[in-house]
Amino acid sequence: MPRSMAYQDAHRSVVFAPLDGTGCAEFVARRLTDAIVSGLLHNGERLRSEAELARRMGDALVTAREALEMLRDNSLVQTRPGR
Repeated sequence: MPRSMAYQDAHRSVVFAPLDGTGCAEFVARRLTDAIVSGLLHNGERLRSEAELARRMGDALVTAREALEMLRDNSLVQTRPGR
């Protein structure tokens, strides 16, 4: 794997790392917003499900749901119901 790809993968893993027990949707939304704005998450890229985001970040499902709602309200993501 080229060094730049490994470097980007390491940074992307930080985006989904568990939070410090804060359980706050604003922190989740901020982390995802920073990743989108910085280009770590690309336009059109499919995010993980709410359940997977919550699990990977160590938060409750409702926290991930609220964070995605904030991003949707700011036109940073589009969400669709389904599995």
